[in-house]
Amino acid sequence: MKKELSSIELRFLIKELQGIINAKIDQIYPPAKESLLLQLHVPGKGKKLLKITLPSFIYLSKEKYQMPAKITDFVTFLRETINNARIREINQIQNERIIEIKLEKNKKYSLIIELFSKGNIILCQNENILMAFWAHTWKNRTIKKGQKYIAPINKYNLFSRESLTNAIKNSQETISKTLAVLLRTGKTYAEELCLCSGIDKLSKNISNEEIERLYSEVQKLANRPPNPRIIYENNEVLDIVPVDLRIYKKYEQKEFKTYNDALASVLDKQIETTQKAKALQRFTRKLERIETKIQKQKETLIKLETEAEENQRKGELIYENYQEINRKLEQSNKHQKVKVNIK
Repeated sequence: MKKELSSIELRFLIKELQGIINAKIDQIYPPAKESLLLQLHVPGKGKKLLKITLPSFIYLSKEKYQMPAKITDFVTFLRETINNARIREINQIQNERIIEIKLEKNKKYSLIIELFSKGNIILCQNENILMAFWAHTWKNRTIKKGQKYIAPINKYNLFSRESLTNAIKNSQETISKTLAVLLRTGKTYAEELCLCSGIDKLSKNISNEEIERLYSEVQKLANRPPNPRIIYENNEVLDIVPVDLRIYKKYEQKEFKTYNDALASVLDKQIETTQKAKALQRFTRKLERIETKIQKQKETLIKLETEAEENQRKGELIYENYQEINRKLEQSNKHQKVKVNIK
């Protein structure tokens, strides 16, 4: 099951999302706890649904899903601020898993989507944060209302020959791990680049000639014609990729017209299944609470019935021994306890 979008996959996705430029935001929904759905009207194309699922995905969804009755403060603020705004630009910030959607209404805004760590959705104006899905403070960065938004930019850039060379020369890791982590390609594309450039992915020191071949393959990968597909292994979804990859040559595959369509065909079902599972979990927990309450009430009822029987028997014993009890009471002082042996 695919867990996230890599920075390379986002490059292809952003190109497709240029098709919703000038779309108007009709409404904003929170289909799940850490999700956002922008209902758009695209001129000449009609309604589109842009789905953001933290911390991993953004894509054009085909399902609206069942919406929660309670709307969060974050969604309320977005509705008040950017409903009816037009999408003017959609960009990837450098080679990061960060998307900036530039909006225009009566004012200009930026909706920042961070698809790393636990993810975030941040609304900014003139680079200042107006509202964030998550507010947080790190050592060198703060996401909080009123603070300036600063994107966490990697010091190494995959698409710069010099930066790529420096990352490889300064790394003590294998070339595959250097690409995946330092240059943020992710494991899949790190292995693809090694395969296409004829470099052993476990090598730690590669020559300048190999670095040049690697850089050439980076450029080729970034400019491959889109050919979206789902990769299957044992009839289960292994991956969803925007281009044909050599590392998946022997796997079963299904092609799609767009990368968004490929993502939606899997993720929409995955989300629906997750929602049903969560709903069943909530129902089960509620049922367990009700059953626990009923059991406690049964135990209380049994206890009360036992006490009632005991009290009834005590009453009968008092009635049966009334004369003896009365005699003892007459013989005792007013505040003295009376002890009567009765059977």
